[in-house]
Amino acid sequence: MLEVVSSAQNPEDYRRSVLNVDHGPFVLALISEYIARPILRDFQVPGTVHSPCIFQRILGRFGTDALDAVVATMARHPLRMATVMAPVDGSRVAVLMMRCLGLPRTNRAAVTWWLRHADTAVQDLIPIALGRQGRDRMLAEQALRTVAQTGHRGAVDVAATGYGEQARTAISAMLDADPTLSLPHRIPQLPTWLVPGLLPPIALRDGRAVLPDSAVENFCTMLAMCRPGWQYAGVRIVADIVDPTTLAEFAWGLYEAWMLADCPNSGQWVLHAQGLVGNKDTARQLCEQILKGRWRIGESSRAALDAITAIGGDEAVAQLRAIVSASSANGMVRKARHRIRELTEPDSAL
Repeated sequence: MLEVVSSAQNPEDYRRSVLNVDHGPFVLALISEYIARPILRDFQVPGTVHSPCIFQRILGRFGTDALDAVVATMARHPLRMATVMAPVDGSRVAVLMMRCLGLPRTNRAAVTWWLRHADTAVQDLIPIALGRQGRDRMLAEQALRTVAQTGHRGAVDVAATGYGEQARTAISAMLDADPTLSLPHRIPQLPTWLVPGLLPPIALRDGRAVLPDSAVENFCTMLAMCRPGWQYAGVRIVADIVDPTTLAEFAWGLYEAWMLADCPNSGQWVLHAQGLVGNKDTARQLCEQILKGRWRIGESSRAALDAITAIGGDEAVAQLRAIVSASSANGMVRKARHRIRELTEPDSAL
């Protein structure tokens, strides 16, 4: 790549020399401006973002001329690019950071972004929060609540007023409403393989009672509503009043029931639930399942790695390192290494 930097005399030299599109950002960050600026107009998003700081340099060198390239890369690689967007404002970025706010691995960078740009960016959320039911509407509502609860309620009110009195009233009612009333458009039906009475009991924190079957069934529905990027508020309320050890054991019982049913795709939420309410024992058990080859690289394996990462802590890091050391699947090893970076170097891993 350094040979390209030193020898390129015009954009065509660059295009002939950079055969791997993933190397393009490195070269763009270093070559002379008169060569780089025409290339930015036809920028190809890399398949992998090796170093987010390269895009910070590109932004610093080329300013607004680099925005299309950087935003396009952010849209494809949010986990790696979220922190890069810190100084960048605009409608496209607001929608991307709205979605990042709902992802555990980009939440911190997204909150920082919204606090920095609240006064100008919340106006882009109002029509989404008032639009048709769906994931984006729930994320927009979540983002507006986050902004309002961190000292920027006035900015939200001003932005909503700009869309009319009816919009202002609707947004105000949404912000003041009980968050447990924020529900997905479709409440999932629990599968026939899930029988609440056969799952491990969930004890209250004082240990004097366990949740009745009807409450367990409702809690299962809450977990089934959750998706990566959005968590139903009721899950945290229940988690705060029950014993965390029995809650994790209950979640693993859910996993075992799903496994006995031959892991139907419609039950992927069970793996996500492990990350929401699991503990260090859950991380160890998920690691064992991965090393036994329970899943090939695919949706389930990614969900299992995400659950271990969401549990966090030293035990999660240890289990991910065990996967790196013992797994024979290159894809699994690569993804586990990425999760380790997220836990041990959170700023660089985003």
